[in-house]
Amino acid sequence: INAEYMGHFLSVYFFRCMGNTDSDLVNETPFTEAEVAHMRKKYELMCRTPGMDEKRLLDRETFVSQFTDKDIGNLAFNMFDQKKNDVVDFREFVTCLAVLMQGSTEEKIEHCFTLYDTDGSGFVSRQDFDHIVDVFFFALRGLLLQMRSDAPAGSEHSVSQLKLQKEEMKGEFDVLFAKGDQTKDGRITRAEFTAFCMEHPEVLEPLASVLRATLRACRWEWDQNPPEGAVPAMSRCPVM
Repeated sequence: INAEYMGHFLSVYFFRCMGNTDSDLVNETPFTEAEVAHMRKKYELMCRTPGMDEKRLLDRETFVSQFTDKDIGNLAFNMFDQKKNDVVDFREFVTCLAVLMQGSTEEKIEHCFTLYDTDGSGFVSRQDFDHIVDVFFFALRGLLLQMRSDAPAGSEHSVSQLKLQKEEMKGEFDVLFAKGDQTKDGRITRAEFTAFCMEHPEVLEPLASVLRATLRACRWEWDQNPPEGAVPAMSRCPVM
């Protein structure tokens, strides 16, 4: 048996075995049977490299290739790959979407910490933080504006303020990171991150961006053709 054939055989074998039964996921998540069945179709679609028919394991390369914004795709993969084995299986795909769409505040904070901890070190370093703010700048810009010393508490931001660019807000990056880094040791722990999110729920805004990008990546179309009993996914965007 040549190596190419064996590689194809193992790919198909693992693709079939790594997922879980739909009934298990219906019992363990808020999703209906129709929703989980729809997700399986979308998962299988993502397992195909664009322009090719052969199913593959949903590894980082295959996963990220479906995203228009590759930075968001890479960060999303870090969050979906809960076992940290460089493959997103069907259980991980569904359970992560369950948190993004309808998870508790605690679940969203835990997943958001994984998103911010870009190198998997167990802490959010300043480098991690700057990368997240850079990728999700538009989602976090309102929160950054709150860090301005001359911004009245509870004030709404003008259009001109919202047009400020990243280069003009480096000082706000410093202030925001300092609020999360309570011990001033140059990194944010899980406990500090939790407290940070509870004080500033806007820190979770990148989760909504990840959800939207993931739904686009797997060609979601419930808005047009919802399966019977399904709840439109976008109605479950993370909010606090």
